Amino acid sequence: APRMGGHAPPPSSAPRGHQNALRRAVRGSSTSKTSRLIHKKLGLGRELFDKYYRAQGVCEGGDECGDFERFMRALDAPLPVTFRVHRAHALSEETREALRAGGCVEAPGGVWGAFQAPIDRELGLKRGRPRVPEGVLDVFEFATANGCGARQEVVSMLPVVALDVGGTQTQTQT
Repeated sequence: APRMGGHAPPPSSAPRGHQNALRRAVRGSSTSKTSRLIHKKLGLGRELFDKYYRAQGVCEGGDECGDFERFMRALDAPLPVTFRVHRAHALSEETREALRAGGCVEAPGGVWGAFQAPIDRELGLKRGRPRVPEGVLDVFEFATANGCGARQEVVSMLPVVALDVGGTQTQTQT
């Protein structure tokens, strides 16, 4: 395989001679880069997204079973905004109380210090996520600036919990 930038291109998960499902979905709906760009800019990307997941076969029994539409609605639902309070920080209890006072609830899953911001539908969305009420946003910003917490999705909190990282330890990605 040709090397680009000193790195070999990633291997395809498709059998030799077959395109993977994403390429089939994209190429099946348009024939040129220009038309693919137009699809994306005009919001027709949803059609490609739908084709991609249909090609993956995520719904057993075909579209008639209704599971596919429920799956797509679940993907469309915005994730809640969550915040993790660092356990070993001097301000952790004060931050937890401020989040509770702002209407935040402990995030499901039993992750210590994980809070979910209240969802106010009137505030709308920002970048596909619910906007955070002003008072809660102030707590987020103060805690982040003082090293007491981090705005983070619950699934991203799990490694920190599993490793039981203390307040004086640091982590790097490997």
